[in-house]
Amino acid sequence: AASARVKKQIISLWGTEAVAQIRRDPYGLIQAVDGVGFLTADRIARKVGFSIDAYERIREGVLHVLEQAAWGDGHTHLPKKVLLQKATALLELSAEKVSPCFARMELNNLIVIRGQAVYLGEVYRDEKLVADLIGNIIRGRETLS
Repeated sequence: AASARVKKQIISLWGTEAVAQIRRDPYGLIQAVDGVGFLTADRIARKVGFSIDAYERIREGVLHVLEQAAWGDGHTHLPKKVLLQKATALLELSAEKVSPCFARMELNNLIVIRGQAVYLGEVYRDEKLVADLIGNIIRGRETLS
């Protein structure tokens, strides 16, 4: 049933271009289709011959690890070393393949690196906003009303 629902969403979204779109970037399914996560998109990517060390795959694997840490375990960030260990295990790639992608991901505002801490970009921005708000309240410049 879930598979039929996903297929319907894909066809509704991309129509006759669906196959070409999936071949071009199977990881685009993660953001575009409810119920498609990294593992499903990765299976599809492998079926269509997507490179195991493609930036898009590494990017989504790293984001998956950070999202699991944030939404599953409640961690606002992971130490870079831990993130690298988890991502290389998930992706079955060496640290030499994964680590260089961090800079590109940060440049694209997907992650924020502060010292050895790596955050999802959105989590970092939310945390900073809350911290700034609390700081302003403490200094008497703002109220919660």
